Amino acid sequence: MRSVSRGLHNGAVGSRFIEEPFHRLHMASRALKVDHRAEAMNGDRGRWQVSAGRLVFVEPDGTSIPASAAEAFRVLFRDIREISGVEVGDPRDDLPDLEFSPSPVDVVVQLAVKAGEARCLPAVEVGGKVHAVESLADQLILDGTWYPVVEEDLSAALAWVNSDRGGHSSPLTAGDVVRIRFDSALPCRLVDDFSITAENLALPEARLVEEVRLEATLYPYQEFGVAYLVTLADQSLGCILGDEMGLGKTLQVIGLLEDQRVRGRGTSLILAPATVLENWRREVHRFAPALKVLPHSGPQRTGSRDTLELADVVITSYETALRDEAMLAQVKWNVLILDEAQAIKSPKAQRTLLVKRLPRRVSIAVTGTPVENRLEDLWSLTDFAVPGLLGSLTDFASRYAGTATDAENLAPVVAPILLRRRIADVAADLPELIETPQFLTSDPIFAEEYDLIRKAAKKGGHSAQLGAIQRLRMLAAGSIAADDGSSLIQEKDIRLLELLGEIAESKQKALIFCSYTHAIDRLESVLSSCGFVSHVGKIDGRTPPAARQLIVDAFGTAAGTGVLLLNPRAAGTGLNITAANHVIHFNPEWNPAVTDQASRRAFRRGQSLPVTVHHLLYSGTIEEAMWIRAHGKRVIAEAALTDTDPELSPSDLSWALEFTPVVRSGED
Repeated sequence: MRSVSRGLHNGAVGSRFIEEPFHRLHMASRALKVDHRAEAMNGDRGRWQVSAGRLVFVEPDGTSIPASAAEAFRVLFRDIREISGVEVGDPRDDLPDLEFSPSPVDVVVQLAVKAGEARCLPAVEVGGKVHAVESLADQLILDGTWYPVVEEDLSAALAWVNSDRGGHSSPLTAGDVVRIRFDSALPCRLVDDFSITAENLALPEARLVEEVRLEATLYPYQEFGVAYLVTLADQSLGCILGDEMGLGKTLQVIGLLEDQRVRGRGTSLILAPATVLENWRREVHRFAPALKVLPHSGPQRTGSRDTLELADVVITSYETALRDEAMLAQVKWNVLILDEAQAIKSPKAQRTLLVKRLPRRVSIAVTGTPVENRLEDLWSLTDFAVPGLLGSLTDFASRYAGTATDAENLAPVVAPILLRRRIADVAADLPELIETPQFLTSDPIFAEEYDLIRKAAKKGGHSAQLGAIQRLRMLAAGSIAADDGSSLIQEKDIRLLELLGEIAESKQKALIFCSYTHAIDRLESVLSSCGFVSHVGKIDGRTPPAARQLIVDAFGTAAGTGVLLLNPRAAGTGLNITAANHVIHFNPEWNPAVTDQASRRAFRRGQSLPVTVHHLLYSGTIEEAMWIRAHGKRVIAEAALTDTDPELSPSDLSWALEFTPVVRSGED
């Protein structure tokens, strides 16, 4: 249970209560030093009883005289033995099992689940326990103790709960919970004993099953995620989808987009790093083929607002959005989705200011690292998802300095709009091995260099084409550079670092398989200086066999986030590396058996978590051709594959050389 301060500190009610007659009388009673228990009750004087939660004096003839809290206080603590003109005794003599407190209860407002529904309730708190109060009362008996109540405090709490601000005592939506948690007009403290579940927010899973047709079978936590996104979107409320990597954030977002299409809500916009635009296009087409998708990048960019609004979903990069803001701002987007939303963690960055200016009904920030370094990161994401929820950045910084206590106090405020599940939390729902191919968009310079080699190879014979295929593979893996010596692997490096950043957030480890020694050396240099990887090791054909297990042992015992760079042939068999639960294939192999054996270095007995296998593939290149061919071989005859590269026929080579990352209007 969390108590959230809202204007009145813990002692505020008690301080004001000092001015009440109960407390003044209690102070005076200390000077009298009267032994209340010394007087014997006359048998004909009547007795004190408890009726309907309050003190009542019953006369010998059976007449009941209810005592107000002020009257009871005077009798108890000042020895004024009279109420309503009737002489009375000490309640403690008649009610020996009941304790009596001179201090009033603390009136609060409680967020809780009642009868399976989210509710805002008037309540009182005593000794850390909260008790709901349904009606106005000046006294309460709780857990065997009588307490006075400051009626004006309870009256204010009841009035607030029954107002528009408190939800009329009706079931609350997620939007109501967010608003109440940050309402400065609360009449008293907010006691927060609430967590989001499918049950207490009445998520519309039944409607989703009937109407949202995805070409996928969702795990239970993904079904909840889609329903959660739809529920908040129904309330025009944004959120942060912060699931750990490998849990299918993209699929859950696509579920939301399909729901919006079914309901005719209008065009939505996805902003993502340029490298993953093609992956988004493919995933949307794969899981929700009814969605009309318009990529807005490079030569495919449109200059027409009308063209944008014909699509269900427009996909573009942050960089393109900066260039085309004037046109994108003409559309009132239904849902604006930020992939890798940590891109806007800096509140004053140009791209951050851009996305917050774009008109939209609902804002969804998708990131596996909602808080990378500072609570300010979370402020920026929240300010996009629900503008104004955490106030201005200046106000936020003055309230939350970034300590563990600050983070704990902030958690209940953002909880309704932050969905964060970790693999360990939902491991029972997951398969032991999760495969995630990621088709990346290449840099234009890389694409042109690639196409020059490809076109030249198409004019040569079988041997020339074999050599060109190998050169294209090396180019895509960053093992060779352009003619001017510049790096041509920037986009894949960027995506690798993004993945490792999420892995580091969870303090996990990764194996990175790469086929070329030059590329392994280059990656070793890049990763050793990236800042968030604490240990980098490598094993390839140059590593003496006797040293390999020592390298694996050092990787396993290293603190923090470690990576192990491996050649799939030199280190793809014989090693047990269960310290890692992420496997990244930096480039594909023709033979899927080689890739599968490499992945199983982490996916084997002793592994306690599901293993996520990431395949980084340049779209429109030899890497895509290799992936398609390997997938086909798995489907047809996986058991018959060997550990050697299958021989490529002339037709295989010709087919593979048709793939190009360059978007062209004509033929070669």
